[in-house]
Amino acid sequence: MRWKVHGERPVYENRWVDVWSADVEQPDGQRVDYRAWRAANWKRDGLSMVNRPIRST
Repeated sequence: MRWKVHGERPVYENRWVDVWSADVEQPDGQRVDYRAWRAANWKRDGLSMVNRPIRST
């Protein structure tokens, strides 16, 4: 099973880097808040987990 993204929203943006918050569901069904960053004009992206479960609605 793959991870499912339920939504994303920008947290911080400038001309060098964008940081996004993503509500994702892991294969075991747990939903967590991840932070993804995208660097402008660099060929790198990153992902880091924030240890904070998201409550299902």
